[in-house]
Amino acid sequence: MKYLYIGLGTLIVLLAASILSCVLIASALDVPERSLEQAQLSVDTDLQDAVRHAEEAADAWEQRRHFLSSFLSHDELDEVDRAFVELRTYGRTR
Repeated sequence: MKYLYIGLGTLIVLLAASILSCVLIASALDVPERSLEQAQLSVDTDLQDAVRHAEEAADAWEQRRHFLSSFLSHDELDEVDRAFVELRTYGRTR
């Protein structure tokens, strides 16, 4: 019976840690996500405003990248970094 309680306790701790990591990731990505949504909304009407929002998203991502590196794989982080480089390049050429 003791092993059952140890197993259930371990399961509860792991489940709580998993939920906490999901919440932390979602809150860390909130600002970059909102900035990218604003950029997407304004790209057709005001390109300079869209570029400004994209830069805000990239800056917010850079601030949170170190924290997110403990939760996300390096391939995912590199993919987002490449996308921001492409987005910045596109914004500067337009």
